[in-house]
Amino acid sequence: MALYNEIFTGRLNRALQKMTGIKGGAAVKQLGSEILPVFPMFWGAEARYLESWNLFGMSYDVVAAAANTSAFQLANPGSATAGSASLVPTSNVIAVITKWVIINYSAAVITIYLEKGPIGATIGNLAGVPNMQSSSVNYDKRGNLQTSLIPSSTNVSGAVGSISNTPMIATLPANAGMVDLITYEDQQLPLLPGDYIRLHNTVLNSPCTGFVMWRERYLEESERT
Repeated sequence: MALYNEIFTGRLNRALQKMTGIKGGAAVKQLGSEILPVFPMFWGAEARYLESWNLFGMSYDVVAAAANTSAFQLANPGSATAGSASLVPTSNVIAVITKWVIINYSAAVITIYLEKGPIGATIGNLAGVPNMQSSSVNYDKRGNLQTSLIPSSTNVSGAVGSISNTPMIATLPANAGMVDLITYEDQQLPLLPGDYIRLHNTVLNSPCTGFVMWRERYLEESERT
């Protein structure tokens, strides 16, 4: 027999169970006195640490190379196989890309692809070149000082990546300056263990330059499925 004001929308109960780790049946069966949980705790960047989020950012500058295209990648693997670029998805960290700005200071019109990698795949670092200008920086020293994400870059002949996994494309006029790929919250991109996000251009002998910001935290047990 149905209860008075019984909740039949399963996804809402599932969200409550996942957020709080409740085991068993529906976390909240009825509206009214039982539907009390209120979870919006996002006061501002200064309080992210209290919710176990760590804030990071970095700039990169993959310089132009003749007859080559440039690419930059952030991978969420957790660990690398010794003596190999092969990465395994063991980080237990979720990252959220909150800002990605690309820059074109060259005299060429370039097209940039932001490629999102398949979840759970074994991925490898790009063949790094020694011209990335900075490492990641933690914006809040109360949290982890080192990110779990691994940045890498490359200059290669031919294409880097696949358009089939590309959620964002931008064409930058010559000397266009800066273009922000993420302008509001719904455009932020989650990066789960074993996943990567890669920025690559399609014009030979052109740079891949910009900066990226993200937050990351450990996954709770109930969030892993």
